[in-house]
Amino acid sequence: MVRAGLGIAVLPEWQVRDELARGELVQLFPEYQLPAQDITIVYAGDHRLRLKCRLFIDFLLQQLRI
Repeated sequence: MVRAGLGIAVLPEWQVRDELARGELVQLFPEYQLPAQDITIVYAGDHRLRLKCRLFIDFLLQQLRI
């Protein structure tokens, strides 16, 4: 909705990094930063970590590195 010009949003930079670089989104308050937040991953099942969960966790770690 933000990219369609229907309003503004508070989003983490990592989530819109590409859109900002392409000029599809504009940062309104560059001097303002959200406080750091932890991310918790919860998955159902037994104690063994499934491959698709591991791959997703690895993807997040790669994408969230600053």
